[in-house]
Amino acid sequence: MSKFFREILRKPNDLVMLLRHDGAFMASSGEESAFLGKFVSEEHEFLLQNGAMHGEYDSTSSVDDVARHNTWHRVNGFPLLVLIGLDKQALWEPLHEEIQTSLLRHGVGSVLLVLIVLIIGWLSLQRRKAQEQATRSEELLRKLVTQVPGGLFQLQVRADGNLRLPYVSPGMCKLHQMLGKAGGSDGQAWFAFIHPDDGQRVRTELLQASADLQPWQGRYRIVDEEGHLHWVQIVAQPERHGDDEGVLWHGYAQDVTLQHKMQEALRVSEQHLRLTMEAVHDGMWSWDLDTNLVHWDARCWEMLGYPAQAKQLTRETMLAWMHPNDLKKFQQSVQAHLEHGETYHCEFRLRTATGDWLWVEARGDLADTAAGESLRMLGTHTDITKRVAQTQLVRALLDENACAILLVSPDRCITQANQRARSIFGAPGTSLVGQSTQIIHPDATSFKSFEACYAELREQGRTHREWLFQLGDGTSRWHDVHGTLLDPQDPQGQVIWTIVDADDRHRAEIALRTAQQRLTAIIERFPSGVMLQERIFGSIVAMNQNLCNLLELPAPITRIPRGLEAKINRLLPADMLAEPAAPQHLHLSTVQRIELPLPSGRVFEVQRIPLWHEDRQLGLFWVVDDITQRKQRETLLEQQATTDTLTKLPNRRAFMNRIQQEYNAICLSNHKPGILLMIDIDFFKKVNDTWGHGIGDQVLQHLASVLRQNLRSGDMAARLGGEEFTVLLPQTDLHDGLQLAERVRAAIASAPATTEQAAITITVSLGVSVLDASLSSIDEALNRSDTALYAAKHQGRNRVCTWSEVKEGT
Repeated sequence: MSKFFREILRKPNDLVMLLRHDGAFMASSGEESAFLGKFVSEEHEFLLQNGAMHGEYDSTSSVDDVARHNTWHRVNGFPLLVLIGLDKQALWEPLHEEIQTSLLRHGVGSVLLVLIVLIIGWLSLQRRKAQEQATRSEELLRKLVTQVPGGLFQLQVRADGNLRLPYVSPGMCKLHQMLGKAGGSDGQAWFAFIHPDDGQRVRTELLQASADLQPWQGRYRIVDEEGHLHWVQIVAQPERHGDDEGVLWHGYAQDVTLQHKMQEALRVSEQHLRLTMEAVHDGMWSWDLDTNLVHWDARCWEMLGYPAQAKQLTRETMLAWMHPNDLKKFQQSVQAHLEHGETYHCEFRLRTATGDWLWVEARGDLADTAAGESLRMLGTHTDITKRVAQTQLVRALLDENACAILLVSPDRCITQANQRARSIFGAPGTSLVGQSTQIIHPDATSFKSFEACYAELREQGRTHREWLFQLGDGTSRWHDVHGTLLDPQDPQGQVIWTIVDADDRHRAEIALRTAQQRLTAIIERFPSGVMLQERIFGSIVAMNQNLCNLLELPAPITRIPRGLEAKINRLLPADMLAEPAAPQHLHLSTVQRIELPLPSGRVFEVQRIPLWHEDRQLGLFWVVDDITQRKQRETLLEQQATTDTLTKLPNRRAFMNRIQQEYNAICLSNHKPGILLMIDIDFFKKVNDTWGHGIGDQVLQHLASVLRQNLRSGDMAARLGGEEFTVLLPQTDLHDGLQLAERVRAAIASAPATTEQAAITITVSLGVSVLDASLSSIDEALNRSDTALYAAKHQGRNRVCTWSEVKEGT
């Protein structure tokens, strides 16, 4: 407008100015800096009086020292005043010029006046629109503030450190129980609601953020009127308001108690899992089936002698480290698990950093993943090198010893013979096991004379002789014979005879010492609990101290307690007490392995190794290990894999396994049919939209609690996902199933969910179908229950509908 004024004036000393009703200059054709932002002087305050609409006066400007004749006019209907000042010197030039100039100025003034009126009208219209828009925005903001969980606030931190609350939303007042508080409250009152242990810390963080003018994020506790502890999270942005006004914070506060509890529970759970894994010295691994990347924890790398995360590991790299003889077995085990759901449990060898082979026992399972996430397997690695070495040691002692070894019963019958003894003394087509030792003597006199060795053995515990024995081909050779009691505490027990050809004395002595060391190791130093038994229900020939410790027998044990066989037999299942079948091939040994839980809570792994020679049983070799910690870890992993973390109900995977088992039992036996309920919360989206997902989670937990309270002990409730639940009622007819479904529906409708914000009443719709042998699969039962559920929804919700009603159209 000032530019426009300058353009219409021809003489440099003439002025046109636009004033507001309070005397403020709005536009000027003169120097803008001399007028704009200023007010008329006191001597011209008559211009502001409302009585006159126009007038004239003379004045000399203090800015340019020019004398002017001024005329002013008040704009009708608008708070504006137009002032035109004409240079008096130029005004009284020749009369004609004055008249023409005066006419021109008056004409220009009229045009200008009309233009100003139009401009003012346009500005008024824009102002009215802006006011209406501001009113609508203010109303929208007010509604938004009332709907947002938590609260909004403005907090002013003055330069002197005092605090002031220009604005707090209703949600902020409710969160801190500041009912009746309004904007302008003393900010110190806010800190009165903060937990005493957090108040000073929060104030320090606030003042530091104010000094740095950086965003403020904090978390603190408050205690409500009922004494309940709540966690509140603050997020705010600063705005500088001059040196005296300090910093004005615009922020948002939210109750994060549930989130804090979940984070704390997750931290404790992870700590427990970490401590468990550290205690059992197992390593954990995961395999991303989409990217084919394998992740090992530090323990897995440590087993192979590498530092943690030594290199990026793929499945191909792992296969390259695996022993060639184990590749096929490993790949078949993985394929059977992925394609058929069989348990993944495999033993194989991996190359270590030093080039040695490490025996590893791998266990794992597919992990539950959300939609869009990669498919993964999770599991553990256990170093079983020692256990495999023990097994190989037993085999070496029995079959690969350079000495001939006979285990002879008190009646001088051979109960066990190693491969060397069989090759030396065994006649073609005959077995040594079960025969009298007379078979190795050349005549009856030799057999009878050998009784002196037994007398010395029982008296001294061992004997050493040279004796002439008959070989399997009928020839006789002198042998170095060393006899020891299998159980030193049982002189009348079995005897171990170590026989070496005396023709090579030096070699025989070395072999004898080696055999003695190995025999002593298997009896006295076997790392697991070991027991040698004559036969099923037979006497215990020997047991080491480790087994005594596992069975909590007095240490050191001097003799096998009476009745110990019966005590052990009572702990074993029937299949472990059955007579072992003879192996089809001599080099095969049928090893039975079970996991034996004890009343004390401990779990033993028991291995029964029958000792055979051809079709004759020599005895039983038992190996016992305490696997309590490993089973506890496996139980923990199983619970985490089959439980819904929010409701603590079984998840979809656990439920599908259970319903498949129930369906198989119905189809394969006279098992009674069952009932399948499909449950969905009515209008649950409205609960989330109204109260937020945190309250929605509390409603889901409440529904799970009501289901537990109203179901029978054999029933199974599970969460399939979102607000969808399902219930399996085994061995239940349709009539009883409908009654239980109606009871569940009524219980949910009559028990509002108590949440942190309000008591929320919910209802559910239920679909019911029968699980019997007429179904082609469990998917058909699930589809029928789903169909019935949707029918209940369409009929008005909060009701029970059966598949038969849908099918019959009733």
